[in-house]
Amino acid sequence: MKKLLFIIGIIVSLQANAQYKYYKDSTYSMPFNLLSSPVSVNNGAWWDDTDLVVNLGFYFRFFKDSVNQVTVSGSGAMVSTTPDPFNKPYFNAIVAHGSDLQDKDTSGNGSFSPISYLMTGTAPNRIGKIEWKNAGFYNPIDNGNLADSIDFQLWLYETSDIIEVHYGNSNLVSPLADLYDGGPGAWFGIFDSLDLNSPNLDCRKAYSLSGNISNPQLDSATNLNFLSPPGVTGNPPAGRVFRFIPKAKTTGGGVGYDIFTKTENYNIDYFTSQNELRIDIFNGDDFQFVLSDLNGRIIEKGPLSKGRNVIHTDQYTRGMYLLKLYCKSENTSFKFIK
Repeated sequence: MKKLLFIIGIIVSLQANAQYKYYKDSTYSMPFNLLSSPVSVNNGAWWDDTDLVVNLGFYFRFFKDSVNQVTVSGSGAMVSTTPDPFNKPYFNAIVAHGSDLQDKDTSGNGSFSPISYLMTGTAPNRIGKIEWKNAGFYNPIDNGNLADSIDFQLWLYETSDIIEVHYGNSNLVSPLADLYDGGPGAWFGIFDSLDLNSPNLDCRKAYSLSGNISNPQLDSATNLNFLSPPGVTGNPPAGRVFRFIPKAKTTGGGVGYDIFTKTENYNIDYFTSQNELRIDIFNGDDFQFVLSDLNGRIIEKGPLSKGRNVIHTDQYTRGMYLLKLYCKSENTSFKFIK
């Protein structure tokens, strides 16, 4: 079974207390350029579900990890801050693309789809850039279609610990269902402490982008069921950049970011065993919530007060629900399973 299928399944996360738990997104566009004289990661070898090690050259913080080395899995362009991730009880990872990718050399004797690395800038503001060039897609190749390809890069920022994926030129002619394993489009997401040995693939926290590819929405979840595969809608155009920025928690102090620090105004968690949705409001903003099922039927709505707000779900039918939380300055969505 391909490794990506372990991740595109059911992810149920537990209560998180990670220092770098909070993230926000900021999508923008900029010209895409292939890396100039990068260092080869796959060293000319064919890759599919191959684990490849990249030495960053600086320390990058991701949730509770602080590492100078990451592991790249070709399938799905997954980058883990946990060494040898698939042989560990828990691991943290970034999903830069989410589709089942593979090298386009169908002979398996070499590589038509190089994976490379380049560090740019000067300390303490360097950027580690991992590049997939002319990457192929497993499903179309398996169906005999070799035309599909994509260029993209994952950028990891020193000090600020920002995560970005930069999409470049592509030739995507196969149906979306083939390119994205039944999903709506490219999947950009992160997760903390995934447990492959748990029945439901438990993890502490997961974030991903969804919705319109030109204006995606950040979803965070503690109960996320991928019966509907994740991802934004459509193929990413050249120049599109998706970004995750770490956020500081209001309680417990900041994490030392200067330009990009933003205090966290709320926290949402769902506890399956207690049938409780807990919404903590940390400031005095006038927050409102709308809770609906996936058919858009509104279950509950109303204002939220500062402090802990608890919604009991004992009487809800089993299934997935969507909480929308908003005030004048921001809004977010949160999915959970009853």
